[in-house]
Amino acid sequence: MEEYISQGFTQYKVTSSIVYGNTGVVGVQTEYKLSQQGGKNMDIGKSIQLWKQEDGVWKIFRDCFNSNLPAGS
Repeated sequence: MEEYISQGFTQYKVTSSIVYGNTGVVGVQTEYKLSQQGGKNMDIGKSIQLWKQEDGVWKIFRDCFNSNLPAGS
C-alpha cells in the first residue's frame, strides 16, 4: 500500500464484498475502486483475502488483487 500512497493514490473504496468460510478459514472477496485525488488514474478491480485463525487471532495468509482494466490503461 505504501507504493500507492507514494504515487498519490488516496482514495480507496470497496464497492461490494462477499464473506464465506468456517471456524478456521474465512475468505473475503471484494470489488474496489482506487484513484488519486479528484478521481485521476482510477483503477477498478477485484481482490480476495484468505484469513486463517492462529492461536485465537485472525491473520491474512493469502492476498491477491487484479485490475479489471486492460493492460496499459
